[in-house]
Formats: sequence, structure tokens, C-alpha cells
Amino acid sequence: MDVLTAFKIHVYLIELEFRSTFSAATTFALFKAYGIPSISSLFVLTNQLAGPPLASSKRYADTGALLLEAVLNEPGSGRSVEAITRINYLHERWRGKRKGKGIRDEDMLYTLSLFALEPMKWVKKYEWRELSM
Repeated sequence: MDVLTAFKIHVYLIELEFRSTFSAATTFALFKAYGIPSISSLFVLTNQLAGPPLASSKRYADTGALLLEAVLNEPGSGRSVEAITRINYLHERWRGKRKGKGIRDEDMLYTLSLFALEPMKWVKKYEWRELSM
């Protein structure tokens, strides 16, 4: 299977077949990422979740918008590349630069894996059928 075919299947699953499940699983993946000690300590340090009342809502909305742009636009397209570039830019200042308080590479990979794997787990557990290979 080529990348474009895989992309089309992925979009179909997200937008049509398992829309609610993918949405809930992605939200839960983001919540799980907040439980990583190095990330949660950064949220405390930056007041990202406990600051002004709308700060956490804005962060959630911004994260969702950037992830959707990255995932629902064709790989390598301008919108997809710009979203990924923006995500990297927003996280760069916190990556390993604060003596034990930065985001480690393992944390970045774990978080990305949550967004990739959590929806599959949820489909298997809650939907009428499993995903096929």
C-alpha cells in the first residue's frame, strides 16, 4: 500500500466510519499525555492548565486544530507541513532545555504514539467491528 492510499483510508475512518470514537480517543490521548511527569510539570511551570479560565480551553482547541490539519490533509501538502512545523515550533523551546524540566524525545514519541494508537484501541474495545489490516 502506498502513502496516499493509507491516507485516504485513515481519513475515511476518522471522518465517516468511526468519527465519534476517533474524536473521543484522541481527546483521551491528549489527557494521557498530560499525565507524563515532565509534561505535567511544564504545565504547572507555565500555568497552561491552571492559569486564566480560558487558557486550557484555548490549548485544547489549538491542539485539536493543529492535529486535524496535520492528519486530515494529504501528507506533504502545504497545510499538513505547516501544521507539523507549527507543532514543532511551539514545543521547541521546551525540548530538553530546562535542566530536567523540558520535554524529552521519549515524551514526544510517546505522545505521538498515543495519537496513533489510542484510536485503534478504542475502535477495538467500543465499536461494532475491529480495524482490519
